[in-house]
Amino acid sequence: MGEVTTYIGNAEEEIGKIVRRMGIVEEVYGRKVEYVFLAVEVVMEAELGRLKELARKHNIQVYYGKAVSPITLTST
Repeated sequence: MGEVTTYIGNAEEEIGKIVRRMGIVEEVYGRKVEYVFLAVEVVMEAELGRLKELARKHNIQVYYGKAVSPITLTST
């Protein structure tokens, strides 16, 4: 089972969605989900550590393209 998205700004929300879906799948099929992954193109650097921590806690494999920092816009 998996989730693919282009951007993660909040690790708790994304992992929470997957955990809820895992519960639904387990309830419907009556057995534990064997493999769960989250693939994301871009994740905020500030969320990457928390994302990895939560994924490890829930046995979710994470794949990501790049971690970025917020862009600060200044007027000239």
